[in-house]
Amino acid sequence: MDNSVRLNYEFTAYREGVSAAYMTWTSGFKIAAKPKKIGIWVYGDGKNHWLRGSLADASGKEVVIDFTKEGGLNWTGWKYVEATVPQTAPAPLTLNR
Repeated sequence: MDNSVRLNYEFTAYREGVSAAYMTWTSGFKIAAKPKKIGIWVYGDGKNHWLRGSLADASGKEVVIDFTKEGGLNWTGWKYVEATVPQTAPAPLTLNR
């Protein structure tokens, strides 16, 4: 696949509680097969954020996946990361965030 997206975020004004930035698709990104993992290239800023994704399974139930652990986006520059897709989530899947 030859596509890319860019998400810029800035959390310096939000020091209390939880902040989040999401990239969403209008109708979701349909995944025809049942993957074991989903991988993405990420440019890290070294600020120890948590990189997650959200899928919808065949029944519409949200399935949250972790590309890093909490505070795990701790590198600067490009890195390939993968999130494990729970095998209990029935296909087809749709990547929403």
